[in-house]
Amino acid sequence: MNRRAVAVVWIACGLVSAKVLAASAPRVAVTVPPDGATDVEPATDRLVIRFDAEMRTDTYSLVPVEGVDLPEPAGDEPFAFTDAKTFVMRVKLAPDKAYAFGINSARRQGFKSASGEPVAPVVVRFRTGRGGSKPTQGGLGIADDDKESEQGRWVKIEKDEPRPKKDGLGIPDDAADESAAPTISQREEPVPPSDARGKSPSAPQKLPEGWVLMDDKFSGSQVAVPPGWTPRIRNSAALCIEPDEVPRAAAFFVPSLLSQQAQPDELADGFDEMLRRGMPDLSTQVKRNPSADSVERDLAASVGQVALVGSYRAVISRSGMGFVMGYLCPADRVDRLRPTFHEILASYRFTGPKMRLKPFKSAAIELRIPSGWQVQTSEANGTANHDIDWAVSCPRIPGARAFTFTPKFISSNWVTSPMNGAVDQTGLAIWRNKGYQVADFASAEQVMQTALGTLLPGLQVTRQQSLDALRNMFMQLHAQTIQRLRTANSGMDFVAIELIGRRQVEGVEMRSVLTLSLTTTVTIAGMKGRMSIWVLQVRGCEAPATQFPSLAPLLDRVTGSFTYTPWWTREVQKANAQEAEANRKLWAYINKVQGEIWDNRMRTRGAINEMMYDTLIAGNYGYVNKETGTIEKIPAEHIEGFKDEYGRVVSPEETIEKKIDPRWATRLREATVDDYMNFDRRLQVWP
Repeated sequence: MNRRAVAVVWIACGLVSAKVLAASAPRVAVTVPPDGATDVEPATDRLVIRFDAEMRTDTYSLVPVEGVDLPEPAGDEPFAFTDAKTFVMRVKLAPDKAYAFGINSARRQGFKSASGEPVAPVVVRFRTGRGGSKPTQGGLGIADDDKESEQGRWVKIEKDEPRPKKDGLGIPDDAADESAAPTISQREEPVPPSDARGKSPSAPQKLPEGWVLMDDKFSGSQVAVPPGWTPRIRNSAALCIEPDEVPRAAAFFVPSLLSQQAQPDELADGFDEMLRRGMPDLSTQVKRNPSADSVERDLAASVGQVALVGSYRAVISRSGMGFVMGYLCPADRVDRLRPTFHEILASYRFTGPKMRLKPFKSAAIELRIPSGWQVQTSEANGTANHDIDWAVSCPRIPGARAFTFTPKFISSNWVTSPMNGAVDQTGLAIWRNKGYQVADFASAEQVMQTALGTLLPGLQVTRQQSLDALRNMFMQLHAQTIQRLRTANSGMDFVAIELIGRRQVEGVEMRSVLTLSLTTTVTIAGMKGRMSIWVLQVRGCEAPATQFPSLAPLLDRVTGSFTYTPWWTREVQKANAQEAEANRKLWAYINKVQGEIWDNRMRTRGAINEMMYDTLIAGNYGYVNKETGTIEKIPAEHIEGFKDEYGRVVSPEETIEKKIDPRWATRLREATVDDYMNFDRRLQVWP
């Protein structure tokens, strides 16, 4: 399924208008290497910028120069202010190559003095030599160890490139993943969305008892999470805090990078349009008149049979960032949950991202994972399996993992003979090679319970809700297949649900969030009757309960980043094509054999009719020889032995009692077509 962003890209770039700097603006005092340097040692691992005034250490802008490569950042957190005047870049340079980077530009002015004046734009160009010496320290006394100073803070970086066209919320049509390979851009100051006038964020408030501060370093969000509530990342961007016991309830936060100066009501209109994609009957009402920097709206909608109500606030911050934050809840629960929603919303702080995910790629799958995390896959099972299971685990937190598992089942009559009930070992091996287990289930619930009992033993579900939008999308995608199956007295159905649960693992309480997608295919086949296939995908994450609030958004992003590689997709398509061709040849051969059987039946019927005529008219009795499959006459000298006192030819049992030669008695039968072309006989002409 193509992952297209339906909310906003979570990045910490500010949009600042260009200014002509005064002569008193801070300037670049020195760079290492200096502008125009040649034969720079390629083993150099740090570039340094020294300013002539004390700078703000929470914002910067490094700008690409057209036609020249940027130095490649190195390490997980490659950029930092090590003191108020010194900015350091960890890099990896190649021999004999030209590099360049800009320090601020007319549009990006992240480097600012402590008083807020931007640095005059500067471009630094240099070229590396062929190499041969040890790594340098940058020439300004920068330490060689990887520890950041008390003033320094390593932060995430982004690529500064033309952005795709965005909708009213500043949402790119094909939003770039902020976990992409590192390139350079600007980081703006933290923006507290609760303060539309752009005041500095206040000190964190003391949390109520039992609440946990979630610090999502990937998106740069801090928010207080009540006990029994779960942080989630919805649609790749929206942060939601959801009560475990109330489905379809959440406090939500959606930051957006606006492509141009926008008004709060425009931001709210775009958000309403986004919501209508999933809730067509959505209605909104302005809560109070819009101001220059914010607007509040109440909303109402329904999902299935559940009536939902809520409220949100759209805010334009001083830096040009847009924030939509609010809550949505079933109407019968809103009065009880509203105070908690307000506490959650008031605790939110946007601090800017401080980490990124790294790409992981195997032959079959692609993921984005934190540095140092470990991946296990089931690729050794071979391409016939088609579905690759995987798990990403955090080595520093035992039990913390994101995963996708695909249990598959077939009903037992797929691999048993309808005549004797014996298991076809060849057929069983083929299905097992595709990852299927033999089982008979009476319902979709039984399939899911059996799979979860194996994958997550002891799981206690605390919340369950159906994902109607996902189910409807699947049914629409497979509408033609479903219609064809129905015309053949068969069918296909799809169930999608979301679960939140708890379980104990070696004395540690674990929290789990799962999405279960079950496809059931039923076909009616001749003597075998109703045959079923169940394919279940279990996708989700779990972690120790004490650390789950902070890990959940990160685990959600890892899970959502999963895709199959193009090579694997081609291999599966190739295997499917080969299987389809084999099935085509098999059915062509079956049709040929059935034609031969039909012809034999017609010829046999004619021979039997002739034999019956001879029996009735001429008294020349015949029988079907089961050993040879031919029609034979009873020798005249033996006919009398098969007759009873009334002159009728009797059954084999009676003739045996008369001690007639059993060779003839066992062959005497009422001749029919099915006697001649019996089931065992038909099997003899198959390959």
